[in-house]
Amino acid sequence: MLKTIRLQSRRFGLTFALLAVATPAWALSLVGEGYDPVSALTIAGAASFALYLMLCGLILGTITVPALRGWRVAAETTGMASLLLSAMALVLPGTAQQYALCLPSASAAIWIGLYGPLARLVPQRITQVDTARIHIPLPHQMVWRMALPTRPSEHWDPLLRASVQDCEDADTFHLDYARGNGETDSVCITMLEIEPNRGYRYLFQGESSGVGRAFAQGYHQVLLIPDGEDATWVELSRKTEDCLPAQRLLSWLDRAPEDYAEFLRASTLGEPMTGTLTGLHRLAVLREELDRKRRRPKMSASRSLALLQVAAQRTWALLIRAPSMISW
Repeated sequence: MLKTIRLQSRRFGLTFALLAVATPAWALSLVGEGYDPVSALTIAGAASFALYLMLCGLILGTITVPALRGWRVAAETTGMASLLLSAMALVLPGTAQQYALCLPSASAAIWIGLYGPLARLVPQRITQVDTARIHIPLPHQMVWRMALPTRPSEHWDPLLRASVQDCEDADTFHLDYARGNGETDSVCITMLEIEPNRGYRYLFQGESSGVGRAFAQGYHQVLLIPDGEDATWVELSRKTEDCLPAQRLLSWLDRAPEDYAEFLRASTLGEPMTGTLTGLHRLAVLREELDRKRRRPKMSASRSLALLQVAAQRTWALLIRAPSMISW
């Protein structure tokens, strides 16, 4: 838990800063309604502090329950909404209470505009570079076997479902990653550099399942540095081209490189993956897949009749098209 809180420290800090800046604006709007300055500042400060405590509780809840991890962004969007509404209360007609009541809807609107499909409408694109370093108490030969994306059964990411070598280019592989609901993300990688037991670098192309499901392209590098005979330093480097600004913001708030590195350490050592957002995402997908396998759909009378009709139609089509295939 402490590790996850540390990784989310930027989100805690940004939310606090947004509410702290919005508090004087709320107080000034209350002064304009007739409150004395001390009372106005006290009311605005108490309301902002209570809201901050609620958002902190929300962040803590979302980083402990895999299915709720997506709700963590409500913290910064609520802070942005509070700052926006406080400015509107100063310059537009209406009371501070009326604007405060719009806080949930304004937060939802910012959420949709910043992290939803509308984010893809932003013409500006940036290049995002992420680096991280993690120490794994395992020999580098063992870490190497788990680092290669060409072996799904041994790979350190449990969501890697398939790795198929391209029939025309031996350095190109087509990877499929599970993302829940029986769907996968397809990524094409081309190995540019590879040194056994030391590291590799590849070009990746595919559709990301994050903000706006935008097309992603860039370079990924893994370096293994032996630390004696029984430990390894793993250095990760990722350069993503044409990245959405919202993706960069989300990655910064989540400390995504450090979070992913901590997940890799837990995965290679067989430790619980609950300490990182990356691990929580994988746990949610794996549990959804397990539940889907366990569920057995009940065969209702209408469904049975529909299946019989389809079977009869296919049988009749087979008899018409290829009578010679049927042995009387």
